[in-house]
Amino acid sequence: MVRVSGVGPNHLVLDLGAGYGALTAALIRVGARVIAVERDPRGVARLRRRFAQCARISVVEADLLGVPLPRRDFAVVANIPFSTTSALVHRLLDPVEPRLSTAALIVADGAAMKLAATARSGRGAWWGARFDIRRRGRVPRTAFSPPPSVDAAIVTIQRVDLPAGAEDRLRRMLRCAGQQPDRTLRRVLGGVLGPGQLRGLGVDPARPAGQASAADWRAIISRV
Repeated sequence: MVRVSGVGPNHLVLDLGAGYGALTAALIRVGARVIAVERDPRGVARLRRRFAQCARISVVEADLLGVPLPRRDFAVVANIPFSTTSALVHRLLDPVEPRLSTAALIVADGAAMKLAATARSGRGAWWGARFDIRRRGRVPRTAFSPPPSVDAAIVTIQRVDLPAGAEDRLRRMLRCAGQQPDRTLRRVLGGVLGPGQLRGLGVDPARPAGQASAADWRAIISRV
């Protein structure tokens, strides 16, 4: 989990649903600054005892869906409750100017496949144009104690570097595309990028706006 997340020394990392600190300990070993969030008071007490001598960890008693997020760039490395997956991903990826830089999450395998697929086009393009979202592999249910009812998977999320103000422009274009999904990109983007410019970006100007992929939108906002 820590290896695929790419975090290292001095990175600010949230371990959401930290439990007894398995991931917390691994993050500390690579030199990260960790905020361990746990809502169970017994888990909080155990975390505070276990890491009492480490200055690079803060233990916060809170729900992972309600804890305030940092105002500076941060990472998330977490084995989250499967029931929180959708709400947490929305919370991390929806903001116009996200502070999330990278994440590695253990989620239900079905949710991992759906998330990676959703981010490629349609409504998910808001995420997929701004973040590289990948399913990294299955984690069998037998790896957990107690085991959940389904297998899990690791999902990695990496923020894409975009020009200043690109997110706001992307949001406006996606809104237009959502209102006119059957119109071609050439028409939806009329006056912004011409057909030749779209082809130069590897984007088919005749493609219906509602079918444009996240890669299409990422290419478009890199030029407007």
